[in-house]
Amino acid sequence: MRLIAVGRGSAGPEQALFLRYAQRTGLELVALADGVGSAIEIKRREAVAILGKIAGSDFVVALDEGGVMPDSVGLARLFEGWRERG
Repeated sequence: MRLIAVGRGSAGPEQALFLRYAQRTGLELVALADGVGSAIEIKRREAVAILGKIAGSDFVVALDEGGVMPDSVGLARLFEGWRERG
């Protein structure tokens, strides 16, 4: 399972927590650089970069800060279900 993220990672407690979680789950982080240019151009470049990291057979889940926000148990259940489906 891979997490594709756009933006700078930060050293600190969040990174340590992610690394600990990644070790337990096998989650891989693919970090993409922040975009440069106008807002529309940044979104276009980020979309191209993200799509370049996704294979046609990949199962994709897009996370958005305005979307559904499950708690930790709910997110773990979602991950479990996705992994079981292959």
